[in-house]
Amino acid sequence: MTHRRLTSIGLVILLVGVLSTTVFVLAPQREIGVGAAPASTEGVDLLTNGDFDDAVFYWRPTNHFVAWPWFEWWGNYMTIPEFIDGSHPHHNSCYPEPAPGVLCQDPAVANHSQGYIRYGATYVAGIYQPVTSGIEQCALYTFEMYNRNDAASYHARVGIDTSGWIITKLGNSPPANCPPDGTSVCPDPYIAAFPSTTVWSAESNHPAFTWAPISVTAEAITNKVSVWTYAAPDTAGSLSTYWDYGSLVRVPFPDGKLPSPTSWAPSSFINVTSVTADLDAGTVSIDWTTAAPASTQVWYSFYPPAMPVTPTALMSNTIYFPLIAAFRPPSTYMTTLDTTPTTTHHAGISGVPAGQTVIFVALSRRPDGTVCRTEPSGLFQFTMNSGTLVALDSSRVQELLPEPIVDRQD
Repeated sequence: MTHRRLTSIGLVILLVGVLSTTVFVLAPQREIGVGAAPASTEGVDLLTNGDFDDAVFYWRPTNHFVAWPWFEWWGNYMTIPEFIDGSHPHHNSCYPEPAPGVLCQDPAVANHSQGYIRYGATYVAGIYQPVTSGIEQCALYTFEMYNRNDAASYHARVGIDTSGWIITKLGNSPPANCPPDGTSVCPDPYIAAFPSTTVWSAESNHPAFTWAPISVTAEAITNKVSVWTYAAPDTAGSLSTYWDYGSLVRVPFPDGKLPSPTSWAPSSFINVTSVTADLDAGTVSIDWTTAAPASTQVWYSFYPPAMPVTPTALMSNTIYFPLIAAFRPPSTYMTTLDTTPTTTHHAGISGVPAGQTVIFVALSRRPDGTVCRTEPSGLFQFTMNSGTLVALDSSRVQELLPEPIVDRQD
């Protein structure tokens, strides 16, 4: 069977509300499967030795032992805690906790943790790890770590630096045994203040001597992040903090939907290159390019062709008719979100009802300084039978594509 395929190559796009007509010469359609789900690393732990059970703790002066490939940091040179393997029998602190009477270092358990202790003074300190593999810009990541302290008032929290910031000032104390190769000069652990790109969890002041998970979710603005733990007890004494069972995983955007743009005005960042229809298959394919690598999603809805979507001229006289029924906008749908950064984008809409008009906006999310921003293509109306593509007034997005945006099951 020969399929009827309509393409917008060389289409005249009518800019509604503007007297002049703008002609777009559009690129040929790329043959990409409609509805194919993008590859994803969601749910894959991206930390190295997040549970510290590799049992490799490298020595740092003076008498610090830090799990590979983590780094220590502190906020005061006058009250530096001692970093330790928390599974040592003297501390016997690890998560998940072994049965009563069983040591963390029992061969059948072999469960380690990262701890730090201080006698007679408070501290501000933690550990951190840079993560440079498996991170995509403008994707969401959740960092979780279990924490245990000797009192409730430790202000414990965890953070993600969305730019991958780490300490770059090098220390001057041998040995040079730091990651990534075990022979690198170690950074100076002191931090006076964290940058604005570090996103912190809420503080957790859970009960003393109990393990509790602390987590934070943040959006990477580049292809690397760094993860951080933080504890700052209020009262001096015999103090100790332990961290264990950490993970960093990519998570989906809420409801699988890109955040809405701050403005619906068409962005010069996006250029719609091709809109095609296969009438027999009931599909519409939308292609666009972006000025820099960004993510891919389309929000859309179906309207009957007889319904006046484009504006009509105002009448000089007003005639009042009895109210028979209120117009109820159709549902607004979204294509599967693909956060893979690319400059060439494709989205397919399947199951288009025969003879319907498709209203859509193409979206791409990209880094913009220290945040990510969703860019819109502008609002378009595509008529299946004629292959006509019309640019609508972008101020009508919320009218013609009302919330909620839902995942359509064809």
